[in-house]
Amino acid sequence: MDFAAALRNPRGNEDVILQEGDIISIPRKPNAVAVNGEVGNPGLLGYIKGDKLWKYVERGGGLTDSSLYVYLMYPSGAVEKYSTGWLARRFESNPEVLDGSSIRVTRARHEAEAEPFDLGGTIKDVFAIVASTVTILVLASQIK
Repeated sequence: MDFAAALRNPRGNEDVILQEGDIISIPRKPNAVAVNGEVGNPGLLGYIKGDKLWKYVERGGGLTDSSLYVYLMYPSGAVEKYSTGWLARRFESNPEVLDGSSIRVTRARHEAEAEPFDLGGTIKDVFAIVASTVTILVLASQIK
């Protein structure tokens, strides 16, 4: 929730209608950034004002070989997605990370993980093909 935007534009997209029983809770600043997923040393890192996304990833031990995307979730709940490719890290956006943000590095799927071998399904498919072939051969042999 962006309270500043809600105050600037009442009845806008950021405005929230409160009802009886609603509670507004503003937590203390955590003074930390969570870095998890495919990094060398995942965990909580101390917040340093002005540090950017790739600096936190490096402080978290850097990317692993199987990393694919980086998701930066701001304390407001907004999420941004970044590619981990070398060119992307050099030339795409490198946003400033806010206090209380979370960084999640996802893992690329390997070919072996893409779809496990299904023996039952394979046997079913082979029998269906054999049955179809036998049916065609029987029908072809009856044509004179």
